[in-house]
Amino acid sequence: MRADVRRNAFLLAGSLVCNSGAFQLAAALSSLTLVAVTGVKGILGLGPAIFLAAGAIAVGPAGRLVDRTGRMPVIRGGFVLGGIGCGTVAGGCAAESAFLVGLGLALAGGLVGPWLLGIPFMVAGFIVTSFVRPDPMVIAASYPAERHDTGTAAPLREILRRPGVAAAIVAVVVSFSVMASVMNLSGYVAVGRGHNEGDVFTMIADASWASPICVRASSRPPLPCSAAWSTAAPA
Repeated sequence: MRADVRRNAFLLAGSLVCNSGAFQLAAALSSLTLVAVTGVKGILGLGPAIFLAAGAIAVGPAGRLVDRTGRMPVIRGGFVLGGIGCGTVAGGCAAESAFLVGLGLALAGGLVGPWLLGIPFMVAGFIVTSFVRPDPMVIAASYPAERHDTGTAAPLREILRRPGVAAAIVAVVVSFSVMASVMNLSGYVAVGRGHNEGDVFTMIADASWASPICVRASSRPPLPCSAAWSTAAPA
């Protein structure tokens, strides 16, 4: 493996850790925050919905921008926006402003400290990705197969009809839904039973311990069984 590829892989793995930490923080706190700032328990799922929907909406434009400007400018920009979002939510919590909390893509009062902890995750991710050189897109284009590839991309309909693609999509959606549901409700349930908001980090750690084992399991045959186990284990 080329030295620049190895270095970039290591740095990008570190940035993924930073992103995952902030993501889990948002998933665990957004429902709790919204209920705390509004006092309405019936909209418990609205906070996570805003956060996840905003991420889903951004995927398309971000993907097109990545192809035009390179991978790293967009990734670094994402960390900057993530830090601004955490700061905005914390400000909304302090001011008890539902508007500011919603603007920050999560939501509410008395949770300034935990949300501020998301900022170091974003700052660390930005710093780590600043050392990724050259851009992964430049490295990919340096391979002969990429330079001489003049074929057109397959239509989405054709990709979805390929063997195993539909099953893989269903598995990803189901596993992600389980993870999101558990993380979204855990913080609210824990605080409702008398725990401190800071205990959310304990739940994040508990949800992450099995990740290395799951990765190894999902890469060994039989793949369907391994993938199912790796999906269920963290939950």
